[in-house]
Amino acid sequence: MKLAIRSLQRLFLLPGLFLAGMAFFIPVKAQTGNEWIKFSQFYYKIPVAQTGMYRITYNDLQAVGFPVGSVDPRRLQLFHRGVEQSIYIEGEGDAVFHAADYIEFYGRKNDGTSDTELYKPSTAQPHTYHNLFSDTTWYFLTYNNLAVLGKRIPKTWEVNVTSIPQETAHTDEKLLVNTQQHSDGIAYQQYIRNTYFDIGEAWTGVMISQNQNIDYVLEGITNGVTAAGLPQLEVMVAGRAEISTPHRIEIYAGPNASGLRLLGTQDVFNFNVHTFNLPLAWTDIGGDGRMTVRMRLLATGSAARASVSYIKLNYPQNFNATGATEKYFQLTENVSGKSFVNLTSVPANSRLFDITDPANVTWYQPPAATFNPVVSNTEISRKLFLTNIIRSVTGIKHVNFRNINAAQHNYIVISHSSLMKPAGEYSDAVKAYAGYRASEAGGSYDTLVVDIHQLYNQFNYGEISPLAIHRFMKYMVDNGSPKYLFIIGKGLDWSLNYHRNPTAPAFSVYKDLVPSAGKPASDMYYTIGLGNSLHQPAVPTGRISATNAAQVAAYLNKVKEMEGLPFNDLWRKRIIHLSGGLTPVETQLFRLYLEDFKAVAEDLYLGGSVRAQAKNTTNVGELINISDEVNNGINLITFFGHSSPETNDFEVGFVTNPALGYNNPGKYPMFLINGCNAADFFTTAIRFGEDWVLAANKGSTGFMAHTSFGYSNTLRLYSEFFYNVAFGDSVFIRKGVGDIQQEVARRYMQVQPATVGNLTQVSQMLLLGDPAVNVFGAGKPDYEVNNSNVFATSTDGEPITALSESFTLNIITQNFGRAKEDSIHVRVTRIYSDNSTEVYDTLYAPVLYRDTLAFTIRQERNKGFGNNIFQIEVDPFELIGELNEDNNSASYNLFIPLNVTKNLFPYDYAIINQEEVTLTFSSTDILGAARNFDVQVDTVHTFDSPYLKNFTVNGVIATQQLQLLAQDSLAYYWRTRFTDPQEGEVAEWVASSFSYIENSPSGWAQLHFPQYLKNESVGLVKDASVRLLNYVESSLTLDVLTFGSNHPAPHTDVSIKINQAEYNPADVGIKCRDNTINLIAFDKQSIIPYTAVLFNPFDGRACGRRPQVINSFTAAQLQTGLGNDIFQYMLNVPEGDSVVLFTIGDPGVALWPVAVKQQFEALGISQAQLNSVHAGEPVVMYARKGAAPGTAKFFRPVAAPPDVQELSVSGTITGRFDSGTMTSVLIGPAQHWQQLVTHVEVSELPQTDVYGFDVMGVNLEGIETELLSDVDGTVDLSGIDAEAYPYLRLRYHTQDAINLTPPQLNQWLVFYTPVAEGVLIFNGSTAQQTLSEGEAWSAPYSFRNISQQHFTDSLTVQLEVFNQTTRSMERTYRKIKAPAPAQTTDFLVTTETLNKAGHNDVNVFVNPRVLPEQYYENNVLKLSRYLNIESDVYNPVLDVTVDGRYLLNGDFVAANPVIVIKLWDDNSFIKKTDTEGVRIRFTYPGTATATDITFDREDVAWFPQTDTEHFRVRFTPEDLPAGDYVLEVEARDVRNNSSGATPYRIEFTVVNETRVVLQAPYPNPSSGVVRFDLVLTGELPDYLRLNMMTLTGSTVGSFELSAFHVGTNRIVWEGKDITGNDLPDGLYIYHLELYRNNQRVPITIPAGQTFLKNGFGKVLLRR
Repeated sequence: MKLAIRSLQRLFLLPGLFLAGMAFFIPVKAQTGNEWIKFSQFYYKIPVAQTGMYRITYNDLQAVGFPVGSVDPRRLQLFHRGVEQSIYIEGEGDAVFHAADYIEFYGRKNDGTSDTELYKPSTAQPHTYHNLFSDTTWYFLTYNNLAVLGKRIPKTWEVNVTSIPQETAHTDEKLLVNTQQHSDGIAYQQYIRNTYFDIGEAWTGVMISQNQNIDYVLEGITNGVTAAGLPQLEVMVAGRAEISTPHRIEIYAGPNASGLRLLGTQDVFNFNVHTFNLPLAWTDIGGDGRMTVRMRLLATGSAARASVSYIKLNYPQNFNATGATEKYFQLTENVSGKSFVNLTSVPANSRLFDITDPANVTWYQPPAATFNPVVSNTEISRKLFLTNIIRSVTGIKHVNFRNINAAQHNYIVISHSSLMKPAGEYSDAVKAYAGYRASEAGGSYDTLVVDIHQLYNQFNYGEISPLAIHRFMKYMVDNGSPKYLFIIGKGLDWSLNYHRNPTAPAFSVYKDLVPSAGKPASDMYYTIGLGNSLHQPAVPTGRISATNAAQVAAYLNKVKEMEGLPFNDLWRKRIIHLSGGLTPVETQLFRLYLEDFKAVAEDLYLGGSVRAQAKNTTNVGELINISDEVNNGINLITFFGHSSPETNDFEVGFVTNPALGYNNPGKYPMFLINGCNAADFFTTAIRFGEDWVLAANKGSTGFMAHTSFGYSNTLRLYSEFFYNVAFGDSVFIRKGVGDIQQEVARRYMQVQPATVGNLTQVSQMLLLGDPAVNVFGAGKPDYEVNNSNVFATSTDGEPITALSESFTLNIITQNFGRAKEDSIHVRVTRIYSDNSTEVYDTLYAPVLYRDTLAFTIRQERNKGFGNNIFQIEVDPFELIGELNEDNNSASYNLFIPLNVTKNLFPYDYAIINQEEVTLTFSSTDILGAARNFDVQVDTVHTFDSPYLKNFTVNGVIATQQLQLLAQDSLAYYWRTRFTDPQEGEVAEWVASSFSYIENSPSGWAQLHFPQYLKNESVGLVKDASVRLLNYVESSLTLDVLTFGSNHPAPHTDVSIKINQAEYNPADVGIKCRDNTINLIAFDKQSIIPYTAVLFNPFDGRACGRRPQVINSFTAAQLQTGLGNDIFQYMLNVPEGDSVVLFTIGDPGVALWPVAVKQQFEALGISQAQLNSVHAGEPVVMYARKGAAPGTAKFFRPVAAPPDVQELSVSGTITGRFDSGTMTSVLIGPAQHWQQLVTHVEVSELPQTDVYGFDVMGVNLEGIETELLSDVDGTVDLSGIDAEAYPYLRLRYHTQDAINLTPPQLNQWLVFYTPVAEGVLIFNGSTAQQTLSEGEAWSAPYSFRNISQQHFTDSLTVQLEVFNQTTRSMERTYRKIKAPAPAQTTDFLVTTETLNKAGHNDVNVFVNPRVLPEQYYENNVLKLSRYLNIESDVYNPVLDVTVDGRYLLNGDFVAANPVIVIKLWDDNSFIKKTDTEGVRIRFTYPGTATATDITFDREDVAWFPQTDTEHFRVRFTPEDLPAGDYVLEVEARDVRNNSSGATPYRIEFTVVNETRVVLQAPYPNPSSGVVRFDLVLTGELPDYLRLNMMTLTGSTVGSFELSAFHVGTNRIVWEGKDITGNDLPDGLYIYHLELYRNNQRVPITIPAGQTFLKNGFGKVLLRR
């Protein structure tokens, strides 16, 4: 396994060397290999594995169902690699294929020609003499449905009538192609290789090393024509290693090994190939026709490696054909175009063919037995083939080509016929998979299933090659839109040579069913570069490497099960991160990588929960077993570290191994492995990834890993993109894993250069699994709450009662689906015990995974008593689209008692310095009536000593005098409860304690061990039964089974179980070796096992399952001096740690050096104990570092002889912490700190205890600061500022690494000046107060000092008024005089009620944590829903006058009017003091648009409302021109109530002409009241007189006016006489006169009317 830590920096610095192109397959032409097929015709394919003339008989065709009796043989055609071949058909002339007829053709064995397209560039192919995959090629016979004749082999013969000179020689070729070994070709930075076929990648000869040589012999070199020229030798040599120095190669040749001569020397670099073209001498060929060729490899630096790929000899040879059954003649070019040859000694029945163009063969058929033709077209060299062999054909197969409509299919399955078999419930497992994908449950895809051989036939001319899949996918992409490619079937690397030997034992199970694109394997490469893709696959691709149909069925069942599950659990969002590394630097680096990934996974849009497990390189290891997590459900397991095909830094193991305990049906994770070669599945073995994916009813549905070597920086970048796409992208969160890989590749290569390292990183991350399977898949959130996940907690640390101001309803909310940014609306409906309800609504930040939503429930006083039902609804109005809307509600029942008791003084752990003390306590309901309290006092915390005192006391804030015992430094415990708890009240005791210390300063003390029980401790156990502090203990079980050296059981059967988990399993990790001494160290505190000397996980000196906890040494490894032996082991084990040792076989104890044996004394193992061990005897030892020699426990067999015995030892390893802390409760508050006193008793002598005390200061916000550290005894605390730190907390820390027994704390005391303590009392009525909005409210309160201390300053009173309608809070402050001890300060609180309409909570808090107090809870009184403020909802009255009068519509107004606007309201408490909501609009004559009259005009003045005046506006326009005007006014009061539905609107007219118009009196007749309206304009009169008279002229009424205004002036006569008495009915005369400047003013009446003459008119009274 190669390290995955090398940097690719060199790749980035040398882009010219490592830049790679876009596409893997190099297209020779833009074809897909199926263009030659006519789908209406039938085809039969014929295998050819040797070159020669082949004959197909009538019987051959009839046997395979070829319709020989019904076809015209003239229309038969034969194709090879898409090209029609010329054939010969005997007897076709009669258009009937008779039984004696046959077909002949020239067939060639497979070669490397079709492999060229696999190389990049194509010139990287070393040669084409040998095919990478198979020797067999295929010819396809068909019958043309059209009247088209097939291509035929023509017969020809030309006699040399023109005396063409006879050719004396041709070129004979001897070719030796070596295929013994494969070469993987060029590697970049030593390890990285491209998937496509690269330089040097091919079959080649045996590799030799530097200073070695290898010989090859060519035979049959005969009939040479020396006069025609010299022989020519061609040798291709391949470099076989990436080294810094060249492979220096020498080529020798000679007639034999002893007669060699050096022909040439050449340097070959790395994996490059070089072709030697070397002229020979005829003497280099032996008389026996043999020649030896030698390659010698010289040493030029580092280790050179090379091999010979082929040797070719060309030499002039005559035309003697003696004994030749098949012989080739390569003619020399002739510019005349014709050559005359004369073949001699031709064997009988020979035929001669020109095969220069194998598709267009010519038959030279002589008229006689002499073979001396004239060969045409020799302008180029012609190749003749002489043969008297006719090869028969076998294995003819009928082929069904399928005309695939690419546009009709978007989910493609490529598999093998051997997997298309019944399995489980399926008649065809592969087709069943496609059927599932075509179903609605499976995605409703248009599926297409193709057999790999169909692709070989249809897209690669029948030949086995990955080109078939590439061409097929090119066809599908070019003509359709495939979404997924799923390969079902195992593949093997081409280097295993499966197809040339498929029946070999190595391939009995693992076969090359569907090949990969190359080596290192990559299935993505099949579509990289197709369509619009560049470096990413055009089609998301995955595979399962199934070898049988049952595995296909098992995987299908897992996918169906997973995709059928609802999102109803959080396991789909859980991820495990495993980080490895072989050095501390690697370990830290890999851990940091995964922490970055974690941040993405736990954020939008997965909202996952990541558990990280890092490999530990320190002395203490960690137990790792992820079977529980896997069984409980995991979405993804991500590993980052070193890996190989078999394992990783962390041993995950085979899921099918029952010893590992995996059992996760229905909860199948995926793997993302960042390491080397973990996806190298293309071999004759099953890797752990395959086991996980193919296992039935367990394992995983996907496995992503590198098929080759991965480097930390590219792996990190790839996985970073993977997390961001899979979990951090709102689109891809619900897509298939193949889509995610496709997008990862695209994004990765967008930001990275196209280097080999980057291209292989994205393409060689192979997916084992269906690419359509989702990594997560939820497109919507799914918020879930349930009854079990709701609970209530107090907000003040006190019990929840009906008097609690508020409490918290905690709602554990889970999101099973996608995490979204939207806030969540939560509604809580509270159903009280009387079935009344209250609804609360709150918005929360989105829940990504699981969160506890803290819902504050504010209470009204006493309202919540009894059983409360809280109905919780998440997203009650379904505004958020969810996967499931039916799991958004829960119900929670909470019984809320009325109240409990509270112990006020002495405060807990107080120091009392006088023998008489006053116990002070109360009900939490300070507003309630006086109650009876039970009080108990005792000197033991169990309240069962003879001293026990019982009292019953009545009061709200009650007291009880107590006479203490004369005994000094004695702790007292006291508790209270209600004597008669009411319904809903708790009956439990509330307990406190204090200490009596005669004449002591005030302060805090814990003198008695039970007083420690409320303290927090870490590593210490407070054992109240024996009143001792002890260190925390833990234990585990250990079972060792080992054998003597001559026991029949193999050493692999040795078993080590820790807590029943096997740590030396047979098939996981590195088995502990035979003939070794093995050690397991256990941390003395945590008892976690560990290896004391770290080794590479594949080094046998660390063994067992990973992370390894067993060190294993042979005798030779016990003393190396290299820091990795038993000497180092003893140094690394800390003092006090336990070590268990056991032998396997015979570790040779008797032969250990004395210095080695002395090392074991550090563990308490004496030399005498070791010397007593017999050879091969099984021994188990329990030891401890630092123990005296000889005290270790030895376990050995009882029976003899010992070396054949089995030894089983079971025991317990116990660990105990050697240190611990105890932290006190909060101490204070204090006005001044004085002194700390501690007393500790050591546990034994000589003293091994180490202890001390730390003093932490705590401010009012609860923030702790360490002020003193490691002090002891009596400590001065006066330097601590009590204002900054009114509270202290003590921490007692202790350590005893030797005896593991803590020193005992006898007592600790803190002396200080206590602070004052007060209680708030409400003196008003608790009944709800109803007020009008704006009306001020005030109420009387008192604050009583119940302590013996003075407050240091005046007290702040905080008043909070919370409006439940608007959910708004108003907070005000004031100061009051601080009451002296035992005194009370009375005060009023006042608040305004404006904008507080509805119910309001009133909360008064005296001293809101400004000054220190012992308790703050009794400084607060809340009156829930106490103020009921009636909202001002009535419309105000708008009053508009002009010149002091109310206008009639159309009235006349003076040119300088005085317009007064008044606004008044029934609610006098809310005064309008601004112009908000008041609008005046004025429309002038001749305009259609009104003008806004603003309040900043000089002719406008406004006056705020006061206690005596209404709000008013005075508008005094001047010199208004004559014409019609419109005045509009609208106004709103302070509460925004409008003065009317529509604005006030009046039309009036300004007239400058002086006129006096009397309107007809109205009503007339009248029942008593008559109005006289006189309209005046222009200059006003000075005087008016109206007289009312009877018909006889007697005056009964008289009116005089001297004040007038423009417009209507009204005089009202009420039908009464001068004395005020009603006049009788009848007709009355009125006389109206007006004067100006003592001149009578004429009066006019409206036109057409006659009611007035000379100022006289009449009215009729009729009552």
